[in-house]
Amino acid sequence: MPVVLVIDDTVKILEIIKFFLEEEGYTVKTASDPVEGIQLAQAGGIELIILDIMMPGMNGYQVYEVLKKDERTINLPVIMLTARAVI
Repeated sequence: MPVVLVIDDTVKILEIIKFFLEEEGYTVKTASDPVEGIQLAQAGGIELIILDIMMPGMNGYQVYEVLKKDERTINLPVIMLTARAVI
């Protein structure tokens, strides 16, 4: 099964996403810190990243920019999530 990396500063969100993906048979790695998430992605073996947009210090857009400038992670698909309501 694919390995999914979830990067989110809210631990409860990480736990929920991890639970549901593992129930479907995915292997899940998590990072509650954006820098840690980037390092995990750069280490290899990741096939998909689920990335929170709103994080302190380094937001999801900034993480995405780093990933897309690195040849080790440039081709990784990224799904971005936010809890912010858009009206």
